[in-house]
Amino acid sequence: MTAKILMLQGTGSDVGKSILSAAICRIAKRRGLNVAPFRPQNMSNNASACASDGEISRAQALQAMACGLVPHTDFNPVLLKPETDRPMFDLAGISHGARSAHGLIEGTYLHGAFSNDAFRRGWQPAT
Repeated sequence: MTAKILMLQGTGSDVGKSILSAAICRIAKRRGLNVAPFRPQNMSNNASACASDGEISRAQALQAMACGLVPHTDFNPVLLKPETDRPMFDLAGISHGARSAHGLIEGTYLHGAFSNDAFRRGWQPAT
């Protein structure tokens, strides 16, 4: 089977998508394929620091390591960290403070996210 992009979906949170993704990344890497994880947006309190500055979720950091790659903010450009009523908003590893859910839903804060370089690089073939 040859695929350029493989998407895993689950029925909810905490059903094993991230671990399964890491396992598939490791298997593909061992078979000689060029693979890289990409999750455009994640809500998580579990962040991992990147050598390139910034943070990504621990799940994407684990997936990057399974691919034999150094974790980078390109793998998880938007990281939302839950707070009481407004999540902390990180774009490409840079914190932009707390944002309202309404603004996120309406696209107020994500307006520039999809034109961000990290999103464009996320759709490039792995090297």
